[in-house]
Amino acid sequence: MEEEEEEQVSATRKGFKNQIKNLWWTKGKEDLADSLNGPTYNFNSIESQNRVLGDYAFMLQDYELALSNYRLISTDYKIDKAWKRYAGVQEMMGLLVGSIKKGSRVLHGKYF
Repeated sequence: MEEEEEEQVSATRKGFKNQIKNLWWTKGKEDLADSLNGPTYNFNSIESQNRVLGDYAFMLQDYELALSNYRLISTDYKIDKAWKRYAGVQEMMGLLVGSIKKGSRVLHGKYF
């Protein structure tokens, strides 16, 4: 009896009408969440690890390595439409490009 009920429920869920309805509703909710917050990146993701590597290189004053890491993840953030992360990376890139062109005097001034 229970097996028949399970088969009936699974057949109903697998119906064409329900698949279209589920596709329509679930896709809309996911798109809305992604557009408001952007995608989330775990600490294990390549983007997060490259960002941390860029930050460490910046702290250790290896500005070329930091800039190359920020450039690498900048395109990923732009493609994923993670605008807040993209803006943060662009700010760091602007700071680094300005400091590399001036012989890194800006970063060794009174602020650091």
